[in-house]
Amino acid sequence: MTSRILINAVYEPIHELKVDVYLPTTPVKAGIIDIHGGGWFRGDKQKDADWATRLNDLGYLVFVPNYRYAPAVHYSTPLTDVETLVEWIGDQYALPTTQLAAVGGSAGGNMAVELALKYG
Repeated sequence: MTSRILINAVYEPIHELKVDVYLPTTPVKAGIIDIHGGGWFRGDKQKDADWATRLNDLGYLVFVPNYRYAPAVHYSTPLTDVETLVEWIGDQYALPTTQLAAVGGSAGGNMAVELALKYG
């Protein structure tokens, strides 16, 4: 299956934070935020393109964001960035948090857990 991908959509214009949106070609099951890892100081959304494509092929609307990291910012700024993404998803895609999951590795996994604690 081929994904339709919206590359570098700006979800936070002040800091020019971008997200890749993987749009399924079948009816949307739910949304998934796929947060890349990188130890809070490196990484890029492109790192998770393969995983996002696989999730998208299963019918999920997948969002893979970049976020700010050290040393330019400190924790909890990256978490604030992904919370901003959640709000943007609700505005742009009318997807409530009850139809949204988050996954990630390393720092991204930590942020996925933080989102689960905040939004349920």
